[in-house]
Amino acid sequence: MSEEPAYYANGATIHKAPVRTRNQNGSTNISLGFPVCELTDWVGEEQAETVAELLCRGERYDELVKALTGLLERYTSLVNCGDCGNWDPETEDDVIAARAALMSVSHSTEGERK
Repeated sequence: MSEEPAYYANGATIHKAPVRTRNQNGSTNISLGFPVCELTDWVGEEQAETVAELLCRGERYDELVKALTGLLERYTSLVNCGDCGNWDPETEDDVIAARAALMSVSHSTEGERK
């Protein structure tokens, strides 16, 4: 993941930052950045950083869901193999919470992210 934010504010305008991609041959591709939106007086310039941060969080959505899904599956597989003892991981609060979180985002975005 890049250290630079995907979106940034410049005054009341939110911009998508350029994306640099390193190729196997050592060259670099750079996509152009562009303005995404301009905030009106209702939201104002003082909230531009917040809007940019929310857009950045949205960019990380797929990565976070994939990481949580992988971690959850690895943990439950380890427990279910029996090498660590014998219990039902599906009754643990953290497993229940993780499954509920994944279910809530899959329902709220159904059809949007496929």
